[in-house]
Amino acid sequence: MVKQKLQPKEPNGKVSEWKKMKLVSIAFKEASLDTPSFRASVNHFQTRTEIFQEWMEKVVDFIYNKYSSSMEDFQRAHNTFISLLLPSPMILSNGFVANQANTPSLVGSFNQTFYELSSKVFKVVCEKDYGSPNSLLELMNTAIEPYKDRRANFDYYQSKYDNMLGKYQAIKISNTNLEPATIKEDAFQIFEIRKEYLKSSLELVCAISTMKLAIDKFLLEVMETIQTRASQSMKEIGQFIDLAPALSASLKDYAHWIENSIASTKILASDMQKAKQQVMEYSLSKIAPAQEVNDYNVKSINFSSLLSKKTEAIKNPPEKSGWLYMKTTVGSPSRTVWVRRWCFLKNSVFGLFLLSSSKTSVEETDKFGVLLTSIRYDPDEDRKFCFEVKIMTRSSKARTNSIKDIHLVLQAESLQELKSWLNTFDASKRYAYNLSHDSAEYDMAFKRYFPEFLEFASSTTTTTDQLITTCDENTMSIMSMTDSELASLYMESSAGHKYFQFQLAGTPISTKLTPVAVMANLYKKSHHLPNAILANIWGSANWSDYAIYDDEEEEPAVSTKKLGRGMTTSTLVYPNFYPNQMKVEDVQFKSLFFTINQKLNQFPDELLLFNFSSFWFPNKRQKFSANCYVTVDHIYCYMNSMGFICLTHRSLGDLVSVEVDTSADNLLRIYDVNGIQLKMFVYFVDRQLIANKLQYLLENKALKQPKKEEEIFKRLNVMDSEFQERHRRSTLAGSKIFQNHADTDNSFGTKLCESFWPNDEESSDLSRRRKSIQREYSVMYRHAYEVSSKCLIHILYGDQSIAFPRSLLLATKDTNSNISSNWMQENSADGQGQLVRTLEFNLNLTDSFLGNVRRGQTCELKLKQRMVRVIENKYYEIEQDPIIIKIPFCRPLRVKAKHVIMEANESRFSLNSPSSSSACLLYIFYKLQFLDPITGKCVNNLTFAERAVMPWARHFTSFEYASIRKMIRYYLEKIGKHGKTIKAIKICGMIGVAKSRAEQNDESKGLNNSAKSVLSNEKLQEDLNIDVVYSLSIIFKVILKLIGYKITNFAFLFLRYIFRWLLLMVSNVTHINRTLLLGLLLSITVNIFLSGKSSVAYWSVKRAETAFHDYAKENSEVSMHHAITIKDLDLLKFTLAYENDNLPYKKFNHTHSAEIYKYKATREEISAKRNEALIELKILQNMERELVQDQYKKFLVKELENCHIVEQEVSQIWSNDTQLQKYCQSCSTELYRVGTLLL
Repeated sequence: MVKQKLQPKEPNGKVSEWKKMKLVSIAFKEASLDTPSFRASVNHFQTRTEIFQEWMEKVVDFIYNKYSSSMEDFQRAHNTFISLLLPSPMILSNGFVANQANTPSLVGSFNQTFYELSSKVFKVVCEKDYGSPNSLLELMNTAIEPYKDRRANFDYYQSKYDNMLGKYQAIKISNTNLEPATIKEDAFQIFEIRKEYLKSSLELVCAISTMKLAIDKFLLEVMETIQTRASQSMKEIGQFIDLAPALSASLKDYAHWIENSIASTKILASDMQKAKQQVMEYSLSKIAPAQEVNDYNVKSINFSSLLSKKTEAIKNPPEKSGWLYMKTTVGSPSRTVWVRRWCFLKNSVFGLFLLSSSKTSVEETDKFGVLLTSIRYDPDEDRKFCFEVKIMTRSSKARTNSIKDIHLVLQAESLQELKSWLNTFDASKRYAYNLSHDSAEYDMAFKRYFPEFLEFASSTTTTTDQLITTCDENTMSIMSMTDSELASLYMESSAGHKYFQFQLAGTPISTKLTPVAVMANLYKKSHHLPNAILANIWGSANWSDYAIYDDEEEEPAVSTKKLGRGMTTSTLVYPNFYPNQMKVEDVQFKSLFFTINQKLNQFPDELLLFNFSSFWFPNKRQKFSANCYVTVDHIYCYMNSMGFICLTHRSLGDLVSVEVDTSADNLLRIYDVNGIQLKMFVYFVDRQLIANKLQYLLENKALKQPKKEEEIFKRLNVMDSEFQERHRRSTLAGSKIFQNHADTDNSFGTKLCESFWPNDEESSDLSRRRKSIQREYSVMYRHAYEVSSKCLIHILYGDQSIAFPRSLLLATKDTNSNISSNWMQENSADGQGQLVRTLEFNLNLTDSFLGNVRRGQTCELKLKQRMVRVIENKYYEIEQDPIIIKIPFCRPLRVKAKHVIMEANESRFSLNSPSSSSACLLYIFYKLQFLDPITGKCVNNLTFAERAVMPWARHFTSFEYASIRKMIRYYLEKIGKHGKTIKAIKICGMIGVAKSRAEQNDESKGLNNSAKSVLSNEKLQEDLNIDVVYSLSIIFKVILKLIGYKITNFAFLFLRYIFRWLLLMVSNVTHINRTLLLGLLLSITVNIFLSGKSSVAYWSVKRAETAFHDYAKENSEVSMHHAITIKDLDLLKFTLAYENDNLPYKKFNHTHSAEIYKYKATREEISAKRNEALIELKILQNMERELVQDQYKKFLVKELENCHIVEQEVSQIWSNDTQLQKYCQSCSTELYRVGTLLL
């Protein structure tokens, strides 16, 4: 079996269960097994192709032979009619009409305008190139012709294989000249043909997949050609008018779908080739004939040697399926024939599949419990590898003329197959005998099952087929039943093949009876047995391992279940509110996802709510076309692309958000609780409508008591109606229906809970109410959050939230000592409904002021929170019972708080963000009042101490506000960016309402025993109860701590500013362009290196000069003169003494040598000056050499490189050119000389 698992890793290291994919190549496996489902499907596709080609020929012939000429005649007649519709303006001129100035021109303008309008209409409906010849030619060349070639190759090898196999199986073993070696040779010849047949089958599967997509592309191009003409430009009004806007929107989706399908096909091309190669290798290894000659020696076979000697217990029922030849008779007089039948043994039941007479669908015979059968090897049959299956006929209800036992003679293709069938039968019987006699599977092993529907019963007229195919009173005709029961859908007779109107998705296998098979699941009674219905939808192989299972609950095997209603008389029963159209879609959904699950006794109770087409992206590289089916609890995705099938599902409880992404058309993003997202493109339905429906179901799933299916259906119908109304209005207004916002909570009013509060208040009324509260209270804090008001209310007041009483200023932060009761419904003094809960916590008078100063004992305090007004997901108002605090030198101080959460209308939608969500505002109000200790009334005249305390009390309310914000921030970080409302409900819990009166009484008693009493939401009693007492010692400690806190805070603030300044300085330095800085450093280093090398000579001379001066200074008393004599002049004789070569000068020098002493002093002086001049000359010479020697050295190196290249690459020229070699040798010598000079 070929399959692929794609498990893309997410950034957080988790693998999304949603993104795990198990791609199953059903078409390849069915082709490799050559099942009847495969043969029926390719034959059915061939008949459709032939019909399609006939249609193309008729269209082309009609357009070019009849349509064109007829339309030309009609257009000429129409033009004549237009010209004669009104009299010519010439007739109306020259005083013939009263309005002579305007009537003739008006008539002429009308004729011209009407002619142009008629021309445009003709262009839309009367053009002759509707057939799109270019598209048709492309379809023929790229899809149909390649398919026809593959089909011809397939037909050739299939016919050859069937003929050779038939002759091979028909060999008479009574023939004395028959040798095992001959049988072996024939087997290997058939094997070679089978390889070619297998190869052609797999290529045909690929060609069919390609042709299906090519036909879609062709149809799109034809429809786009027509739709383009339906869009006309009106010059007068300067607008572009679309005469068919609904068609344009659908074609746009269709075009995007085809574009993604083509891209997906290219991505899957390599996977298809790998899968095809794997199938080839695996199949050939399974069907390869035996190498031993003894395996072909039929005469040496005995029954005892065929059965296995294994006796261990069998845990699972044995299974086997494959082709066998069956002996039967036909005609009158009867003659014996052998026919191929697909036999299977599964779940202790034996049955046969066969092709229909048209070979385009799969039919079935009766199925027999394995304990009704007995098998034996049949050596008396004049064919090799035959065995007999004897079936006991225990049913008297079957309409058959004989109650004798049935004897089936079957023939296997090889000795290995013979052994396998005999041992599978034997093991299956031993397994059934060991079952509990009360189990369902044991009961199945003793039963005979008749075909449930006449359409799938074997229609073959052979004697044996008729003997094993019977009907009882429960056998039904699916076509007649659907025609009668679905008449309300105004469908034509199903016999007329009108099932396409049901919009059925493409099944893994498509045969002539596939639509009927899907509808048959409406009435099918048994789901645990192989049957022709399943064979016409999923194929003849066993696909149970790839069925949908929930990880939370493992389905028990059939053998462990009692025979229930789902296995005897049950059919799909729908509630009264479920529409007939949805029944068809629901049964298709169950056919795709649950029929292959052999462990199910009956279909799950989940009802399909809606479905939609999509393209989903499990990772960045791959994308697949998918049909999504949504129920109350799950979303199921079925992918069928290029022969690959994938079934996957996800619980809605694991998802938190569905958001519209405005960065691309039709794009949705679905997020789960771990933040992992799935990108999905939705087609052929408005994505906002799908997003709203899914979001509604997600929120419903998060409720403590989710709504039932009937209520959900009503709400979804309302959403559809609202969408249709918006669609109608936007069409009339000429505006776009698609709204580019992502408010999936409120676009269609998806309110989950209908509270007992009135919901008819407008936003302006709520705003006025909030302002009146602000005027009543003395302190207000406000903060905006990018979450919905519903999300924030659950964060603060959910059953599992720890925000209260932990966030209260005077409460301990120890969660274990803080208790919040359930919300309870009660009526206020004015009869208004409200929710009330009690908070119980330990007092901590100083913990909120930097440390905990405990008194002798811990004080407990209880107070109530009341939701006095709620408009779901829009406005929440919560009152908190007042706390009375006693402060030295002051009258009792009452502190009352009120929290208001309301929708922020000004930022309801955020178009800049593809995943925007509603925003809300949190208002916290405080009312601080000093009370008269006797009357309990508020006082206005404050004492000096009270006036001093009041600002501090107001200041301390900010501590509580900061604590509440800190708690909200904690939960928001935990919730993340997506699905905030759902995650808030999951993390912080629902706002559960307890309606028990006994619980209310208990709470009232507990409150009376506490240190406070509440009456009509006010703390007014004759004896005023004090909740919190601050003594002088506590206040003194608080003041000291505050002073210490201020000093410490100032010190830390000063240090922070210093560190910030230092950090700013360092950051400014580090912000310099590092590349530039690195370049500068590198440039400096190189310059230093080069300048050092160029100044070596200078510093050498400098050091020599310094040494000379130092030496001269030390020996200043000694006069030293260096002179160059005449002999020394020999060094310069070629440059300074030109007379050296003259004969007269030589004679003069010889004759006057005695008088040379006369010039001694003068010559010494001249010699000293000559020495100085020579030194200067040498220095200048060295300087000149320094200037040119570097460039000269580079030149020599370059020349030597060229010489080396010539020597290596053009060796023949090098060896023949001595001048070149001499020149290169000279360059080498010169380079060495220059190097020595440098040293």
